[in-house]
Parts: sequence; C-alpha cells; structure tokens
Amino acid sequence: MNFSAIKEAAAGRCAEIIGALTPLPMDVVIKQATDHPCPRCKGSSVIWPDSRDGGANQHGRIACRNCTDNRPKGDIISTVAEFAGLSQGNSARAIADYLGLPMDQLSDEPAKRLSITEQVCKAKRMPVDAFEKYGVKEEERAGESVARVNVYDHHGEIHSHFDLSPSGKGRFKSGAGSSGLFLPGRLPVSGETWLMVEGVKDAAALTGLGYNAVGLPGSSLADKYANLFDGVSVVVVPDLDGAGMNGAQQTAGNLFGIAASVSIARLPGQVKAKGGDDVRDVLRREQGEWIVRDSIERAKLWAPAVDSLLDVTESTENTEVLYSTDSVHSVSSVDSVHSVTPDQFDALSAAIQDTASSGASKQNSGVFRFARKFVAIVGTTPSPSVVEKYGLFWFNAARKFSSDLDPGIVVAELHAAIDSVRFPDDGTDMVTRAWARSQENPKPDFVANYPDDSTAVRFAKFIVELDRLHDGATFFLSCRKAGTLTGLNYRQANRLLGHWVKNGTLDLVEKGKPGPPGSRANRFRLGSRFSASSNQNSGDVRSEADDLQSMGKTTEEPATIIDPTNVELLVPLSGEQKTSLRGCEVEL
Repeated sequence: MNFSAIKEAAAGRCAEIIGALTPLPMDVVIKQATDHPCPRCKGSSVIWPDSRDGGANQHGRIACRNCTDNRPKGDIISTVAEFAGLSQGNSARAIADYLGLPMDQLSDEPAKRLSITEQVCKAKRMPVDAFEKYGVKEEERAGESVARVNVYDHHGEIHSHFDLSPSGKGRFKSGAGSSGLFLPGRLPVSGETWLMVEGVKDAAALTGLGYNAVGLPGSSLADKYANLFDGVSVVVVPDLDGAGMNGAQQTAGNLFGIAASVSIARLPGQVKAKGGDDVRDVLRREQGEWIVRDSIERAKLWAPAVDSLLDVTESTENTEVLYSTDSVHSVSSVDSVHSVTPDQFDALSAAIQDTASSGASKQNSGVFRFARKFVAIVGTTPSPSVVEKYGLFWFNAARKFSSDLDPGIVVAELHAAIDSVRFPDDGTDMVTRAWARSQENPKPDFVANYPDDSTAVRFAKFIVELDRLHDGATFFLSCRKAGTLTGLNYRQANRLLGHWVKNGTLDLVEKGKPGPPGSRANRFRLGSRFSASSNQNSGDVRSEADDLQSMGKTTEEPATIIDPTNVELLVPLSGEQKTSLRGCEVEL
C-alpha cells in the first residue's frame, strides 16, 4: 500500500479526516488558548497540535500528554490509527476510502509526480480535463506553485485571475479584480441552459458531468453580470447554508426578466447556518452523481413574490402593466393591493411555483390546485384586484410551460376556483348562498364612505356576490327575500335598491319577472362602473342624507324613480306623502 500517496492526498484535509474517523473534533488541529481534553483519557489529559511544517491540518500530527507520551504521532495515518484503535494498514485504508482514492492510488508502485494542476484537482475533487477548461495556467505566487484560472468581468472579458493551491483557499489577483465570473473558456449563448454555483471548483465538477457551469466568487450574482445570461435558462445550485439559500434568491431576482427562465435546485441535506454541503460534497456520497443530476432535473422554476413582481413592472400613468402580451392587460395602482404577511407571501410564491406547471385551466388542475393552496394560506377573500394580481403572477409562471395561456381566462378561473373551494354548492338557492358568502368579502368601492358595519355595506356585499355568482349576467332579486336576509323590511330594501338604480350602481333590467319559485322579483345587473372586478370609487354616494345607514328614517326629498311608466318603488317619505307610480306594486 502506498502510504505516501495517501498522506499526499490527505494534506490540507487532516482536520476533516480526524473529525470523521476518530472521536476527536476537527478543531483539534488548531492551537487554542486552552488545550483540548483527550476523549481517550476521558479528559484527564490534553491534546495539542504540532504547528510545525504548515500545521496539523497539513500533516495530521497531534500529541496527547498521556496516550502518546506527549509526543506527536508521525503523520495522519499514525494519528488515525492511535485514536481510532486501528492498525497502520487499516488506518491507511480508512483514510483512502474516506478520500475516495481509486485502487491504483493504493499500489506500492512509485507514485507519479503530479503537476500542480493535478495536485489541485486531486485535493479539491475536480476532474482535471474539466478544470482546465477554465483557462488554467501553472504559475507561482509568493514562492508557491499555484493553478491559475481566468476571471471574467461584466463585459464578458478576462480581467483578473484566481489562484488555487492543494492546501488553503483560493486567492484573487492582488488589488483590483477581486470579483467576476469563472467561465469555461466561453460566454453563455441565448437558448442554452447553464448551471450557476459558488466557486470555480463546483463549476468544474459540474462541467465534468457534461453541464455548462459558471462559478460565482460568492453566494450570489451581482446584477451587473445579469446581461451575460440574456435568453439563457439558468439553474442556480446553492450550497446548503444560509448564505447559499439567500444568495440563490438574490441571484434569481437579478436574472428574472433577462434570462429565459430561472430555476433553483435544492441539493438534499440539512441547511446549516454556515459551512453547508456543496455540489462536490454531495458527489462524494453513495450514488452522488445520480443525486446531483436528479436535484438539477427537479429544480423549481423561480418567480418573484407579488410585491417583488410589482416592483419591476412598467408604470404608465396610474397603472401597473404586469406583463407584455398581444393584448396588454393592466390593473390599477398598487396602492389598492390587499397586504398579506411576509410568511404568506413566501407560502403563496411557493404554491405558484408548485402548481404553475400543471396547466392553464381548472379542469387541468393547475389553477384549482393553486386556489386550494391560496384559500389555505390566506384564509379570507381578498379584493378582486388582489385575486387578479395573484392570477397574473400565476400566469407569468405558467406561461413558461404553455404558450397558449390567456391571462384573462386565468384570472377568471382563479376567481371561480377560489369560490368553489371556499363555498362548495350545498344545494341552497343562489340568493341564500350569495348572502352567506358575501359577508366575508371586502367592502365594495361604491360604498367606501360608509361604516363597515352599516346596512348599506352589508347589502352592497350581497349585490356584488350575486353579480359574481351570475358571472356578470342579470340576476333576479325578490325584495322580500332580500329584506329577510338583510334584516330590513321590504320597503327599506326597496328604497336602498331604488337609490342604487338612481345613481347607476344597479341597472333595473326588467320589472316583475319570475324569480325563485312562488315569488315575483325584479331583474337587476350591477352597473358597469361598479363591476366586481372594478376598483373605481364612485365618490361620496351618501347624497340622500343618512337614510341608507339607518334604514327607516325618512328624507325630505323622494328618490328619483327610473322609468315611471313601468316601475313602482315604494319610498318612505315624511308626513303622509307617498309616491305612487303606474303599474303593479313590486315585492322586494
């Protein structure tokens, strides 16, 4: 067995080898203010590292004042043998297995002298041919041999270099040029797919698997580099730590709208605050290559949360254009957006990513699946404009999977799906269902100036819900039925409806048409200015004193009656006055 080859491969990694193969902690190789208690002596003695010849992480020599008679063991093989209770041969085999050395590395034949590039690749676990694509040159830095790779700036030009040695971390060119990208000798091309990882080492490892891979000098891509990925499908593969996960979100945000798509792959394993596993760590696991490839294949398409999406929209006057299509669809100013908590934003963003690939229609499950998640997350019904914005957000994510989506249909289906989830058909008549559903809805804009608990607001919610249930078509309303539900007598309900007919909130389409069985009702339609999806405010509609807030009080001026030849509205007036019009009396 070639002990020299094993010790050479272990150089610079002795701390992790000791931590993995013995009861000792990794930091035993570091000299500290207080020495480490020895676990073999059960704390009765202490361990100290040999700081000569580059330190114990380089050669693995440590000493226990009791177990090793206060003398450092000769090398990493001896240290593992001593503290793991192994023979020298079994210790060497354990280290070779941990490092993943091939069998020919254990041969007793004289070891071939490796170039500095080969030494770096062996120590950092990179394929030599893949690493060389990053422009490797063998150079010297401060008397030490290094493998030097190119660093590209935001113009796509080489502007600096980065040096790696078998032990220690890489170093940028001194002075300027301490940022940039690690690219395999060429720039990305529109239409290609590229993986984005932290560091040239992970990038080279993925290039060795046949991917196009770019390395970042840190955990996130600065926005000035985003244009190099115009039209490219980018898959971010972050390290499993806080900086990696947060950096992936920042990177995706900087690429969104420039790259053809942005996805984030999640490597399996625990996310740590610091020092989480990277691509090369996962590749070392059993079936590691399959695990990495599977994680990339299952990467989730990224899209910004709704508030972030609005930040990048193009403002035109008071409107926010949320996407570009042949039929540009815009929604009202973001000031009208119903707010949700940050946790709800995150949950809704994840729900959209999870459901966007399922298809465009409720029947194909995509919108309906999102609607179920939406109701579970939000719990209450937001204003129609909020449903519209979330629907457009879903559309933006889903159109990556289908080119024939229509944003208007998506929004309409989301409205319908949310209603279906919240209020499944229980067999009751539509008017009763509308009343039950309406009271959880937001206050319509045409009664914005009334107190939330006023009769007018409760009735307005009821009317809007009827309009939604009928999908904008005309609806029958018996005043007696409406009055019973809302707690008014039919004359009060009649007066309120008459006021809304007068100011254009409601259109009285036909009078006295058959409604529910056994009743007579009028047929109404919500005025176009005040449709359920509108955010326009009609202004102060309290033009008839406070009688719409406190039903039953009279006013000095009778309500104007629409079409007196065909409609009779019974309006309570002061004194003995009563307005009576031709035609039969109507029940409300």
